[in-house]
Amino acid sequence: MAGSDPSSSIYPTVRISGATSNYAETSFDFLGYTFRPRLSKNRWGKTFVNFSPAMSAKAGKAIRQEVRSWNLQNRSDKSLFDLAHMFNAQIRGWVNYYGAFYKSALYPTLRQIDRKLVLWLTRCERLSKTGTKRRRSLKMRSNSCIAGLSRGLLIRY
Repeated sequence: MAGSDPSSSIYPTVRISGATSNYAETSFDFLGYTFRPRLSKNRWGKTFVNFSPAMSAKAGKAIRQEVRSWNLQNRSDKSLFDLAHMFNAQIRGWVNYYGAFYKSALYPTLRQIDRKLVLWLTRCERLSKTGTKRRRSLKMRSNSCIAGLSRGLLIRY
């Protein structure tokens, strides 16, 4: 039968939770999401393998590159509220789009945004980078201004 070779298929093979076979391709990227088998819980608390979407690695990398392109280190003339006004809509859009499914895949990217803001605040305030109490107070100040970070998605120092 022509075309029955599984290696010639462009579609990924989806594993069923009871199957023990290993397949070469079990995930695919589509619209910034990676669809792959993930552990989920049903309403009775039993775990099972579910084929669900989460933010793809490519999308996370693109967001982190976008945050780097903001050049926060060169914006010492701006206030925290100015930065919030400039970037809040974009961060809120990322949180709403990529946070719709498997929100925990978005956390490392939001932590990186948080680190960039704390470094910016540290530089603007000319505070030492080693004081954890100072970082916590800066984090709380940035917490109230930036959309995605005000939802409690911050890193612990």
